[in-house]
Order: sequence, then C-alpha cells, then structure tokens
Amino acid sequence: PTTDLSPASMPINDGVMRTFLSFPPIQRAWWRALQDAVNGPLLDANVSAMMNAKYQGLAAAGLAVSDPSGPLAYIASRRAYIQSLLANYSFSFAVNGPVSFSTNRNYIAISGTAPIAVSTILINGVPFPVTWTSVSSWTATVALTGGLNVLNISGCAPAGNPVANSAATLTVTYTSSTDSARDHLVINEIMYNPAIP
Repeated sequence: PTTDLSPASMPINDGVMRTFLSFPPIQRAWWRALQDAVNGPLLDANVSAMMNAKYQGLAAAGLAVSDPSGPLAYIASRRAYIQSLLANYSFSFAVNGPVSFSTNRNYIAISGTAPIAVSTILINGVPFPVTWTSVSSWTATVALTGGLNVLNISGCAPAGNPVANSAATLTVTYTSSTDSARDHLVINEIMYNPAIP
C-alpha cells in the first residue's frame, strides 16, 4: 500500500512520460485527483457500504464469496498513505508582495501560491491565464488602466466553485498617462500571389 505515487519520483522508464509528469500543471492535476479520491470514493463510509452490500447480496444468492475485510483494509491503508503524501502539498492561497502599491508601468507581473484544490485563478471574476512555476506557485502578467486598479484574485476548483480561503485583493495605482492603442497598433497584410506585384 506504499507504492510511490509522486509524479516527480514514481518509477517510470519512459522519457516522454517523465517530462510530462514533471510539468507543474500536470502534477497539480495529479495531486488534485488523489485528493478527490481520498475525500470521496476511498472514504470508508463510501467503499465499505458498497462492498459489504455486494458481498451480502452474493452470499444471500448462495455463492461462495470471501469477506471483503481484506480488500477494505488495503483500501484504508492506501488511503492513509495518500493522505500522508498530500500533507506535503498543503499550500495556502497567497499573493506575493504588498497589497497596495503604485507603478508607472501599465503591465505588471504578480505571483503567488495556491492549494492543490485550485485549478483556475480568477482576476475580478474572470479566469486568467497563469503560469504554474512549481506545484504550489503561479505567476501572471496583468494590464492596468489609468489610475486605481482593484484586482480581486481568487481560486476556483475544476467544477467552477470557489475554493475556501483562496482569495486576495491587490490595489494598484497606475501613475503614468494611459497609452493610446493607436500608437502601438501595427497592421501587416501580405497578399499571396497578387495579380499586380
């Protein structure tokens, strides 16, 4: 029941799979799936009821079946082992740096940590593309508008529901003038095989 389940160290001889499992978003999804299993189907109240009902039904039908106590003991020990592994990945939600600051740049980088249960980071209620730099840490670049910018940052689970204690607010004041899109827009058109070169 203590076979290695860590994606970073489990015995795999496939180089492509090893690279895949070392990718932080994949590791987070792996640990999140194990967390869901521990909190759901592997709970004794769930698995025991199902296995005992099947055992009793088969025994009542006159079939020679073994008591499920052995498999249930294995499941319980495996669940306890997974819980011990998950204890190493118990991260709190946080955004690094001061909660309020000013900047003359209209494009800032922010970073933080999030628990395994978080699959998506939202900024002001909108799913935001972040880069997971490790199993716990993320970074994002955010465009600012002129003046005061309030960034409500939160984490949600794969089903879209908010994860408890996974929210923070940043207040950023952009002190420079707002750039005009006209000064930074470039349109380039290449015609393939034009009639007149």
